Amino acid sequence: MTTTTLATYINALSTTDLRSFASSLMPALSTSDVAGLSTATLQNLTTGQITALTTTQVSAIATDSLNAITSSSLQALLTTQIAALSTSQVAALTTSNLNALTTNQIVALTTSQAAALTSTELNALTTTNLQALTTTDLVKLSTAQVVALSSSALNSLLTTQISALTTAQVDVLTSSQLSVLSSTNFAALTTSQLKAIGTAEFATLSSTDLNALSTTNVQALSTTQIAALTTSQANSLSTTNLTALTTSQVAKITTSDLNALSTTSLQALLTTQIAALSTSQVNTLTTSNFNSLLTSQVASLTTSQVGALTSGQLSLLSSTNFAALTTAQLRAISSTNFATLSTSDLNALSTTNVQALSTTQIAALTTTQANSLSTTNLTALTTSQVALITTSDLNALSTTSLQALLTTQIAALSTS
Repeated sequence: MTTTTLATYINALSTTDLRSFASSLMPALSTSDVAGLSTATLQNLTTGQITALTTTQVSAIATDSLNAITSSSLQALLTTQIAALSTSQVAALTTSNLNALTTNQIVALTTSQAAALTSTELNALTTTNLQALTTTDLVKLSTAQVVALSSSALNSLLTTQISALTTAQVDVLTSSQLSVLSSTNFAALTTSQLKAIGTAEFATLSSTDLNALSTTNVQALSTTQIAALTTSQANSLSTTNLTALTTSQVAKITTSDLNALSTTSLQALLTTQIAALSTSQVNTLTTSNFNSLLTSQVASLTTSQVGALTSGQLSLLSSTNFAALTTAQLRAISSTNFATLSTSDLNALSTTNVQALSTTQIAALTTTQANSLSTTNLTALTTSQVALITTSDLNALSTTSLQALLTTQIAALSTS
């Protein structure tokens, strides 16, 4: 009897006769015999007959016949038989048949089979079956499969599955997909995965997601991602995550984001972070924001940063903050800006700081500033500084101030 004739003979058997066929005889059928079995014949096979098929025979079942067998027959397939299905058989499975598979059968899928699943099949998987996919299978999904995952399917994945995704897979995730990730799943992303998120997608992340990140993950963000933060995202960063930013990251915060920070957030910045701000970042701080800085933060400004300050920023510095400036910082103030300082700020300086002022700054004093200097600060001026007081400033001094000058200071006055 030929193979075709045998398949035809088997297909002609009644259900009773077919099921009386000993399971032990099933492996004797050739792959051609199995491939020739009709849908009705496959549907009528007993569980024992189904499980008796060899892996080679299972891979020979026609795709339409495989889809036609009952759920109970599908679930009867051994995990070794499931793993033996060809990629075309798996790709052809209907969504209902795919979801009929047991968790153990889903786990048994090979990486090649998982990679063969269509986006329709993947999105149709139940949460249980999605979570049954091994991480080995998941990483074999193409970027096309990943980007086609529905938001609900993606968010159904376990944290272990999320953290197993490759950077290439994370890179193609859309803002819609990322936006629905639970904070738990988002926090499960590794540092490499986070850095793979595009700047456009990064700018759409919720503040809840951003604040769910560990400080290690925050520090792993690229400077381009930091620069992509929206003002809303920047202002909603928790103090913990804000202070976790590296100096390189802080230097990339946009001026609009920096000015959008609340007073609490600004004052939370570490002195090392303040010192890392670029001169343009400092220069564009609103006067109210600049004036809200703590004394320790003001004292941490570099000379370059102080030199970039506007007269408006300096004028609003409290006397306490102004007095906190170091001698090096004071000398960094341009003579033009120095001439705009209030008398209360000047008199808040210690005698050490007064003596540290450059001669060009002394020469830049206005008559009002000079005449308002306290006796303590006036007498603290060095002979070199006194020699640079302009004649107009000197003539503007009150009798009390003139009489307070030390004899050494009088002797230091120029003849002109």
